[in-house]
Amino acid sequence: MVPGLLRLRPDNAPQVFFARDASPLEEHTRLREAFPGGGEVRVALTGPGLFTTEGLAWAGELETRLAEVEGVRLAAGPLAVHRWSESAWPPSDLAAYRARLDRAAAGRMAGWVAPDGGTLSSLVLFEPGAGPATLAAVEHAVSGSPTGVEVHLTGLPVLQRALDEGVQSVAFRIVPLLVGVSTLLLLLVFRRLRRALAPLLLVGFVELVTFGAMGYAGAPINLVNSVLAPLLFVIGLASAVHVLMQFVRTHTGGQDPVEAAQRTFRDKAPPIVWSGATTFVAFGSLALSDLPVVSALGGWSALGIAVLTAAMFTLYPALLVWAAGARGAHTPPVLEAHASRWGRSLAEGAVRHRHSVTVATLALMGACTAGLPRLAVGDDLVMAFREGHPARASLDFLQDEKMGAFPLEVLVELGAPESPEGAGLREPARLQALAELSARLRDDPRIAAAFGPGDLVEEAIEAILVEGEVDENLRWMALATVQSVPESKALLRS
Repeated sequence: MVPGLLRLRPDNAPQVFFARDASPLEEHTRLREAFPGGGEVRVALTGPGLFTTEGLAWAGELETRLAEVEGVRLAAGPLAVHRWSESAWPPSDLAAYRARLDRAAAGRMAGWVAPDGGTLSSLVLFEPGAGPATLAAVEHAVSGSPTGVEVHLTGLPVLQRALDEGVQSVAFRIVPLLVGVSTLLLLLVFRRLRRALAPLLLVGFVELVTFGAMGYAGAPINLVNSVLAPLLFVIGLASAVHVLMQFVRTHTGGQDPVEAAQRTFRDKAPPIVWSGATTFVAFGSLALSDLPVVSALGGWSALGIAVLTAAMFTLYPALLVWAAGARGAHTPPVLEAHASRWGRSLAEGAVRHRHSVTVATLALMGACTAGLPRLAVGDDLVMAFREGHPARASLDFLQDEKMGAFPLEVLVELGAPESPEGAGLREPARLQALAELSARLRDDPRIAAAFGPGDLVEEAIEAILVEGEVDENLRWMALATVQSVPESKALLRS
């Protein structure tokens, strides 16, 4: 199973969290078929050094470097989109450029310019299949900002990588910590290394078989099923320690280790079987869920419980005999004896005062029932990260700047184009209709920004038109102006 274990990989792509027949997933699939891409990243620039000659020069070079990163399909922001209106870069008159940027509607419509004008952001679109290497290259490109310029990087690829790192921390930090603490507790209770290792070896075997099978099956590790490792550890350790306690009591009574193990399993076989069966059914019921991640968690949990139950009757008896050690070295667990006396005293007191215990229990249940209506579904992805986490901090920054954080992509479909070139949605009249759609979306106070291809043309019209009315010829001229700049043309096509 070790080679299977090495095949495990994290995968927290949004698709894995949707039901198999969910319409949002179907719409997302259709969108990606029409506009292939591997995710969007927002690069936000702010700080007192941004609107300086050095700051704007670096920002302009940054958009160029981002566009050249392998795996990046498009890098566009207010600097690139408005580059066609500047004869030189950086602009010679910084104050006039900032004033012009503040007046430009497109920047705010796209969420590229903060309402106070002090923060700019660029949109970076990934190619299909672009992964962590592309994100790392983007991070490298935005490093080394000049003094007074802060960079914030956010987007779904950033959040997905942070979730992957969280999953890996379970395997490389939380589980080893759990093993270490459990080992110390077992040594404290049983005071002998073999007795402490026996349950840990059993649980380690169960974990290895379960996750090795997942690796061979190609099952990814995600935020949901990452809890399987500590879950199996706790359940398996509880069962193993329960049987070990009985074995130690029997063995310290003077019986041979083999006889003590046989007697222990004669007494504990029914509880082990029924505990394994009920736990198997409980977790196995999750396999009926429509959500693939929950269904997978239920299936693999059931497999782990089945392996644990089988190992309790095969591997564990041999481990118990091995844990007994040399004959005559039998020391009863001191802490177990104290805990047993305390537990018996508590239970006997509960029996004597059973009516008071029942009343207190009902009162507590009533108080807790009042809290049930306060429960709510928490599906905000940001809540998966603690406050101060870099992935969350960048999102919070964009929210505070009122630039938006989560993109909603609206797919508009038409029939067959009327002509091979310049038809369909690229006709000025239809681009005007799309601009009106963006305007209606922006009227919703919950939407920070809305931007589409029509807005690019409207922005060019405002820059070209000095006086007079907007007619069809002017719209074609504005469309040609937008397409004359590589950055704007690429944004229009995307």
